[in-house]
Amino acid sequence: MIINYDIFHSGLVSFISILNDSGFLHNEYGPAEIGYSYNKGIPIVSSEKWFISGDLHRIGGPAAIYYNFYGAGVEAERYYINGLKHNELGPAETRYQIIVGDRVMIKSHYYLNNLMLTKEEWEDQLATKLYW
Repeated sequence: MIINYDIFHSGLVSFISILNDSGFLHNEYGPAEIGYSYNKGIPIVSSEKWFISGDLHRIGGPAAIYYNFYGAGVEAERYYINGLKHNELGPAETRYQIIVGDRVMIKSHYYLNNLMLTKEEWEDQLATKLYW
């Protein structure tokens, strides 16, 4: 396992990356890449990405999560399996807006095996398992 630290010009950490011995982003136990932004010098996690052997991949949750700059919550989520946008439980891409402390979905896209579908097509595909 190799741990990389990417540094801003100011000397503050921008990303922490975990690589396997082959040099691919990889972590079986959590995010392989964590991005940071800073608000008045205080570090805030800005993104978390789960990778297996260089591919975005996570079972049971989003493989990429982007957080609001002010630490007020999740701004976007993306689901991937083996590097392909895929979610059988709902949208594979979702954007949120924080309105008076509540997270409101403002945009979503449905994918199965990297194929973007309407919600109705996605439901039909799941009902018949046509994407297998």
